[in-house]
Amino acid sequence: YSGVIKELDVRSEIIKLKQRDPEAAVYLAANVPELAQYLKQAKELGVRLSVYGADPVEDPELLNLVGSLAEGIVYPWPKEARNEGFTQRFKERYGEEPAMSVEEAYDAVMMLAKGLQNCGMDDSECVRNEIANLKDFHGASGIFSMTESGFPEREFIVKTVRDGKFIQID
Repeated sequence: YSGVIKELDVRSEIIKLKQRDPEAAVYLAANVPELAQYLKQAKELGVRLSVYGADPVEDPELLNLVGSLAEGIVYPWPKEARNEGFTQRFKERYGEEPAMSVEEAYDAVMMLAKGLQNCGMDDSECVRNEIANLKDFHGASGIFSMTESGFPEREFIVKTVRDGKFIQID
């Protein structure tokens, strides 16, 4: 079964999933509000499957919203350390650590700015090539290089939620 969560009430999607009696897990590429809704509503409906997510999982807000329901979620996380300078400045300004999506958005803007600085405003092909050829870019989300197709390339580790903490799986 493959469904797309478009609303915060995901009970109908969970019921469809439950009717298929899956033995496997659920992969949710969702942001915190959607993931929290899925976890709460799945519990209400008696569905408890292994959950695999994406980097938005590692957000303290998820633990605030669902507590122990987040236990056992498995997700990838960049192996390279985050930019602590960015994290500290963000915490000073906003009073909390930035979510990975915030860091990735910041990185995207900085990569675009670098391309525009090197190519000017009128050469979109040059800007595209500048971004595609970035190597060892030191961004807010860590160090990475871009592939020719425009995707960040970096090593990942696997993490989970255990005892209310985000930890690496050995």
